[in-house]
Amino acid sequence: MTYLSGDGVELIVGDCREVLKTLHSESFQFIFTDPPYRIKNWEGFGRKANRTYGTKPPEYHEWLSECYRVLKSDGSINVCESTINIKDLWLALEKAGFQVQPPLAWFVSFRASHPRRGWLNSHWEPVMWGTKTEKWYFDSKPLAGKGSSMGGDVYVHPSINYNAIVPGQKPIGLSERQIRIHTKEGDKVLDPFAGSSTTLKAARKWGRYATGIEINPEIARKGFDLRAFNVRASTQTEIHEDELEKELGDGKVNGDKIH
Repeated sequence: MTYLSGDGVELIVGDCREVLKTLHSESFQFIFTDPPYRIKNWEGFGRKANRTYGTKPPEYHEWLSECYRVLKSDGSINVCESTINIKDLWLALEKAGFQVQPPLAWFVSFRASHPRRGWLNSHWEPVMWGTKTEKWYFDSKPLAGKGSSMGGDVYVHPSINYNAIVPGQKPIGLSERQIRIHTKEGDKVLDPFAGSSTTLKAARKWGRYATGIEINPEIARKGFDLRAFNVRASTQTEIHEDELEKELGDGKVNGDKIH
């Protein structure tokens, strides 16, 4: 495995089904991830989104049980999926040991409304929520005064149609919102399907430590752009690009380079 690391953030290049087994139990407060969707149009969009996991996306049971193990007792997991797979993911979360809580609906504004092949085009996507126990950490203060688009179970934001690193890339505001709700400053956040490293960027913006796993080396390299981590938030947490550049050395980690 190859590691990319910086100030409070690391990206492990490998298959999460194997990498997760190497992580310590109960070491993460929150898991936010957007795995390849299990969609019917596999020969089209699905195969591209799957990256290099083989002929189909990883089965839920191949990674959810390990997510349960590495999550702290008062932690939460958020998993993005397509509407057609809500039932399957719900059951898989329960089978892995999670207690399923009411999901979040991401309302995708400005999405085309034309029905395709007998299907109504979906204007929302679910973000499933599981907790490890009946007592979980939840901070509602980041939602105060945000209105219906932020304070409830519906998050309104357009999809990313331009400059996306992976198909179906989620807006950073979505992961930022959830990270602030489910973690405190200094907590550790995990994304087993890091893709564009959006979750990692959101976590560092708000002063959380972040670990990502990505199977595709090229996507990992593009997503782990040092300039994207040079952000400032209201917490005054700032990551200086020159410091990261010195530590990483143009993508080098422990003498290795992604290739």
